[in-house]
Amino acid sequence: MNPGTNLTVFDRDAFNYLGITATDLGAESVKNAEDNDGWPKKLDSFVGKKFFFKVWIKISEWNVFTSLTVQKMTDDPTILDKYSVHRHPQV
Repeated sequence: MNPGTNLTVFDRDAFNYLGITATDLGAESVKNAEDNDGWPKKLDSFVGKKFFFKVWIKISEWNVFTSLTVQKMTDDPTILDKYSVHRHPQV
């Protein structure tokens, strides 16, 4: 993504992977502000993981930002393999 792209993951999807709502994540982040460098530690669980996203794209004519809204997301290895551009040919 370029610096002018925003990826929005809704609470229900984030909750499925983090086990915490956005509201609780925000409260936890504020409570532990001195320990998290402005980044909630629970978000680190996304680092190094692969996901497949179905997105809705909105391109604005009045600013440089592109908005990608996640409609569905999965880390199912079968789906990741099926749609990966780097997958190995099946013989």
